[in-house]
Amino acid sequence: MFEGETMIAAAPMVWGQGWIGLGVLHWADSDTPLYSDLLCRPDREKDVFPLLAKGLLAQPGLRKLKVDYVPDDSALARFCAFLGAEPGCPVPTPHIDLSMGPVLDRLSPRRRKDLRNYRRKLEAMGPVTFEQHRTPEDLAELVAWIFRFKRSKLADHDGANWIQRPQTEHYFRDLAMRLAAQGRALGHRLRVGDQTAAASLTFRRGDTAFYSKIAYDPCFAAGSPGWHELLALSECLRADGVHLFDLMIGTGFVKEKIASGANVMRSWRLKVNPLTAFLPRTGSRAYRRSAPAP
Repeated sequence: MFEGETMIAAAPMVWGQGWIGLGVLHWADSDTPLYSDLLCRPDREKDVFPLLAKGLLAQPGLRKLKVDYVPDDSALARFCAFLGAEPGCPVPTPHIDLSMGPVLDRLSPRRRKDLRNYRRKLEAMGPVTFEQHRTPEDLAELVAWIFRFKRSKLADHDGANWIQRPQTEHYFRDLAMRLAAQGRALGHRLRVGDQTAAASLTFRRGDTAFYSKIAYDPCFAAGSPGWHELLALSECLRADGVHLFDLMIGTGFVKEKIASGANVMRSWRLKVNPLTAFLPRTGSRAYRRSAPAP
């Protein structure tokens, strides 16, 4: 959507055929657990939302709009509510407030003792070092390593088909390489001797970092390399001036132990009368069922 030659909003969507031959608009996301959002100037939402809604509902044969992974505080969530779409169940997205100091200091004495024992187990296998990777070439190599071990770990997990597709790895590789040129991608690696024990990929926007991917080599599982990698990454980000470390979608033991809070995301669905595009814009019961909420 443009105002003169200036873009004020963008809404990427893909048209698909539903099971009865009518159209379904899907948000053009990565088909992975990354957040979805609408690109819109905050001061123009009141102008953009009605025009965007009108354009969507004018699509002939549209039956449904599907949007996943939408943070509650995003422009896309506000637009979905404006449309009158139905929100799904809330899903927590934990985060760490790095301005509160080192994450390690917030752990219980017993947890810190366990981590010291795990560290000794890693050191018994070889010297323990951490590396940062910020160039496109280094990030491409690190993404390949992460996906190799992530695929192996999730091979038998329900709902994890997305990571088995080669296109998914290509998407994250290309995204990391592009953002590296802007200083917004960080690869972080834990080495034991000359072998990679764990590695992570993080993206940054302003003073917020988004924890995108982590994987570890099960050969080093006795030393809990994922714990050490995440704690070292947190300190690296804190030193870089990051204030909020978003651990993103999903929960787990480690996230629950180190998170200082959580936001919420959810999916949205809008059912549309497929005759909407052919009916008058006012006075039609079929149109009113699909019209934006006041």
